[in-house]
Amino acid sequence: MEATAKNNVLIIERSSPAMVQPEYETPEGSIFLTSIDQVAVVHVPSVYCFDRSDANVVDVIKQALAKVLVHYYPLAGRLAINSRGKLVVDCQNKLGVPFVEAIADCNITNLGDVRILDGDVLGKLVYKEPTQDKLEAAPLLTAQITDVSNMKALYEEQQLVYKSFLFDAEKLAALKRMATKDDQVTSRCSSFVALAAFVWRARSMALNMKLHQQTKLLFPVNFRSRLRTLLPDGYFGNAVAMPCCLCTMGDLIEEPISASVERIKKAIESVTEDYIRSKIDFLDMHRFEGFPTGTLVINSWTSLEHGSTDFGWGEPRFGTGDVSSLTCLFMAEGREKGIMVVLGLPLSAMDTFNKLVCDLNGA
Repeated sequence: MEATAKNNVLIIERSSPAMVQPEYETPEGSIFLTSIDQVAVVHVPSVYCFDRSDANVVDVIKQALAKVLVHYYPLAGRLAINSRGKLVVDCQNKLGVPFVEAIADCNITNLGDVRILDGDVLGKLVYKEPTQDKLEAAPLLTAQITDVSNMKALYEEQQLVYKSFLFDAEKLAALKRMATKDDQVTSRCSSFVALAAFVWRARSMALNMKLHQQTKLLFPVNFRSRLRTLLPDGYFGNAVAMPCCLCTMGDLIEEPISASVERIKKAIESVTEDYIRSKIDFLDMHRFEGFPTGTLVINSWTSLEHGSTDFGWGEPRFGTGDVSSLTCLFMAEGREKGIMVVLGLPLSAMDTFNKLVCDLNGA
């Protein structure tokens, strides 16, 4: 991995920046800068490396930053030019400090001497705000927290195994009981939602994700019936959206499965016409660059009419192959037999996932 990192193939996945403000109210107005401070305005990128602890690193540093900004409140402001044409720090323009959480595909020790990091690697470890080159809009401080994902190595070092699991009526009923046994959700819970919640949790546990790591669930939702304006006659293009459920592994496994069900139901309900139009605008501006580590994409094919293809030889037995390691398929298993779940996992993770499915028999 050291050679890979030095060849500038370090992969960093960043969250959207959140603006951190001082924990308490701070003075406003502007702060005069001396002529010495007017000479050169530059951003200095720097990397601090620490050994991990069991604490939620992101929350610890974010809270610490909010406390520090009470005393160093000018850093939450922006530069401005006064009536004399001189630079000042505008403390009334409290836009805050951009704070970004990121995940790397290797350990910091694999990058070699951090005192002389390659420019490309440094650029991935230090967040650069898009406005950084605009003097009066650029933040005076940015912060990026990077944790390490070990899933890439798991996929590279172990054989990828594909397996199918039948969730019959009895197992689906057990999942629904688990999903609705408290007051967090209503008694109405579809088979898809209950099964998706279980698979999301079980797969994340099987991959032994760290508690601080983010895990993301995506699934296609047909939005044809959700539009105020009907699609034109003859339209046969794509009409699906991919709403997202996102949380840390710690939240996912510490909360009851009913909470995961609620996350999924809210994601489905979020697919409105406004959501679709916003998504299209976003995709027009940003190129799709693939899914980050820790993502699960569930495609439900249970409603597809595979059995309607009839050449006079009876119903076909439908199959597929070359399923992405990030993808899980839900497939109908005959009439009234249940749902077949198809996915691929590293060998050790598949053993764990299989055990979690077997444990449902006693639920």
